[in-house]
Amino acid sequence: MRGLAPKRPPSPHFSWAEVNAHSGYAYLPYGPTAIGDGRLVMTPRINARKHAANLERLRSAVNEARRLKGYGATGIRILSWARSYEHNRQVGGAPDSQHLYFLATDIALEEIERLCPWASGRETFDGLLGSIFANGGVGLYPAGNRHVDSRGHRARWTVA
Repeated sequence: MRGLAPKRPPSPHFSWAEVNAHSGYAYLPYGPTAIGDGRLVMTPRINARKHAANLERLRSAVNEARRLKGYGATGIRILSWARSYEHNRQVGGAPDSQHLYFLATDIALEEIERLCPWASGRETFDGLLGSIFANGGVGLYPAGNRHVDSRGHRARWTVA
């Protein structure tokens, strides 16, 4: 039962393969899943769908910004989404990372520059993140990658 393939994707433009890619899981967890120190993520797929809904909002907003600048619509490539406890430790993730709960994604700087290729594109993208993830986490990493999550309360940080 734990390896059951979902009948529908998490959202129209994001797939379960994207959720599970680079996660450290052999298969997409179905139900309660251990995430270390006796903690469980109770509803990994429901959490992934919640986060995917916010990513759909981001995709729409990015495509509207692109339309206003004369660019065509496009999708968003995700660097990472879910993480197993062991994989999170290996990559140096925060002990209570939202990736463990299937509620976070990282987006590479190169993807941001592809999505918003105009002079103030990074600022445009960051403004969209701040608005769409107002009730979630937004982090900026040294290489320029962005972290966004749907944790349910505001969190902001920059790692130097």
